[in-house]
Amino acid sequence: MNQRKNPLFIILGVILVCLLLVAGVSYFTKGGGSDTEDGSQNTTSTDTAVSGTSSESSDPETSGSGISANSSAESNTNTTDSTTASTDDSTATAGDSATTGNSSDSSVTSTEQQADSVLVYGTVTEISDGQILLENDDESDPYSSIRLNITETTGILDASDYSEKSPEDIQVGDTLYAYASLAMTRSLPPISNALVIFCSVPQDASAPTYAQITEITTGEDGNLYLTTDRDLILIPSDETQILSLDGAETLSASDLQVGDRIFVRYSVATLSLPAQTNPEEIRLIPDGLFTENNS
Repeated sequence: MNQRKNPLFIILGVILVCLLLVAGVSYFTKGGGSDTEDGSQNTTSTDTAVSGTSSESSDPETSGSGISANSSAESNTNTTDSTTASTDDSTATAGDSATTGNSSDSSVTSTEQQADSVLVYGTVTEISDGQILLENDDESDPYSSIRLNITETTGILDASDYSEKSPEDIQVGDTLYAYASLAMTRSLPPISNALVIFCSVPQDASAPTYAQITEITTGEDGNLYLTTDRDLILIPSDETQILSLDGAETLSASDLQVGDRIFVRYSVATLSLPAQTNPEEIRLIPDGLFTENNS
C-alpha cells in the first residue's frame, strides 16, 4: 500500500508545487505590474515635472520676461516717441506761432525799421575839396571826429527857418549839426556823405530831428500816432504846426503818409522806448529831397 501511495503523493506534491509556482508567478506578475505602473506614473510625473520645469523656465519666465521686457521696451519706445512727437509738435507750434506773429504783426516790423543816417555835430576844423571835418570834445561820442562829403543832394539849411545855404556859407570854426549816412568808411576818422547839414543852431536849442514816417495809426483815445525810424512816436496835438518845408503852406495831419520824410521840433519826450512826444512843429520834406539816391 505504501508503494501505491507514494506516486499519488508525488503527483499531489507536484500539483501543489505547480499551484504554488503559478500563485507565485501571478503574485510577482501583479507586483511587477504595480511597480511598472508606479514606475510609469513616476516616470510620467518626472517627465511632467521635467517638462513643467522646462516649460516654466522657458515659456513663462523666459518668454514671459521677454514679452514683458519687449512690452516695456515698446512702451518706453512709444513713450519716447510720444514725448519726442510732443516736443516736436510743441516746437513746431511755437515756431509756427513765432512765424505767424512776425508775419502778421506788421507794426513791430515797421516800428523796428532803422534810420539810414545818424546825427553828428562839432566844430568845422578843416574844409577841402567838397569835404568838411567836424570835431567835438565828447570822448564817448563814436563820431567825435568825422569827415563829411558835401554832395549834390546834401541839404544845407539854416536851423531856424530851413532857408537854404550854400557850401560857401560854411566856414572853419562854425558849429554844425549834420545827419550823416550810415554808409561810411572804416577809416579814422570815418568818411560819410552828409544828407542834411544845419547851420546857425542856437546854443539853447537843438537841431531839428530828421525822420521818416514808418507807420500811422489812430489810438483808442482818437489821437493820431506817427511812428518814425528814430525810435520816436509823434502825437500831433491841436497846437502842433504842420507846414511845408519852406513854411509857405499849412498842412494837416491827414496830409502825412507812411514813407514821408519830415523835420520835427519838440521839447519834451517820454522815457519810454520808443519815446513819445507832442511835437511843436512838423515840416514835410518834398519827395526825393535830401536822400542819397535822390528818390
